[in-house]
Amino acid sequence: MYKVATVCTGNICRSPIAEFLLREALEEAGLASHVQVESFAVSDWEEGNAMDRRARAWLRDHEVGEQEDVEAHVSRPITAEQLGALQLALALDVEHLDFLEDLAQDLPDDEENTPEISMIGSFNPELADASPKEQGIYDPWYGGPEDFEKIAGMIRPCIPGLVEHIRRDAAARAMLNVE
Repeated sequence: MYKVATVCTGNICRSPIAEFLLREALEEAGLASHVQVESFAVSDWEEGNAMDRRARAWLRDHEVGEQEDVEAHVSRPITAEQLGALQLALALDVEHLDFLEDLAQDLPDDEENTPEISMIGSFNPELADASPKEQGIYDPWYGGPEDFEKIAGMIRPCIPGLVEHIRRDAAARAMLNVE
């Protein structure tokens, strides 16, 4: 099973929206049974808390994800062990990228336990050559519903390239038979 995680500050806004958008796209691509998608936080500020109500409302209003899964989501900070179990860790902003790269220093020094760590924005074709700072998805926490709409609009263009990357990487790792 190929394992992917989206990671943001509190795991209540950006990373769960990215998680559910990616799950939906993998389902549509016929890859859902081969890829596990989770989301995590870089901090423990929100640990155990439900997804932000505005994020839940956006997912519900756009019919993204199974409602039971959306409602069951709770914030979890990522650990080195969880990071080491991934093939791909997706940072939503540059601070998350830095955190994941630092956390990866605690992993055993072997390829099997070293995930690829990338900015989710790097999979947006228009931002592929941009700096990590320019690829970041801003935090909608202090905003209103329109900010959640905007960040989802920033995440969506990343999803097709991300699905294709996962398909190729999983096939290269012999975790998926691709014709």
